[in-house]
Amino acid sequence: MLGKLPKLHFHRFDGENPKLWISRCEDYFEMYSVDSSYWVRLALNQLDGPAARWSQSVAKRLKQSSWSEFSSLLLERFGRDQQESLIRQLYHIRQTSTVADYVERFSELVDQLIAYEHSTDPMYYTIRFMDGLRDNICHRIVQIIPIKCNN
Repeated sequence: MLGKLPKLHFHRFDGENPKLWISRCEDYFEMYSVDSSYWVRLALNQLDGPAARWSQSVAKRLKQSSWSEFSSLLLERFGRDQQESLIRQLYHIRQTSTVADYVERFSELVDQLIAYEHSTDPMYYTIRFMDGLRDNICHRIVQIIPIKCNN
């Protein structure tokens, strides 16, 4: 028995970062022991903007959906766009200030992409990271780690 839980905010969803939102919903539902038959209806009430408009277009289908079906439909609609955007960002990210700033921005992208792609070879991310570094930094790293700079 956990005792009384503090009241947590139920996050709203506007179409951005669907994997994170689904995960937060599931955590919320499980923490508060919400009966799974209510999950979809509760989630539908937390949609804003593009997500709310999308839900109107598939409302009849959603009301009869299980959480798994709802999550799949939501990811089909919003996840693909998000994943493509993240991949594009990964290909265009460049070091523009400090290495620490670049590492932070790069790590944020990779963390989000891993939610979509569980089996990507870590070497892929290493190569992308090296490609985004400034030439002088990349060449210094190559002296320590035998990886080719693409710059």
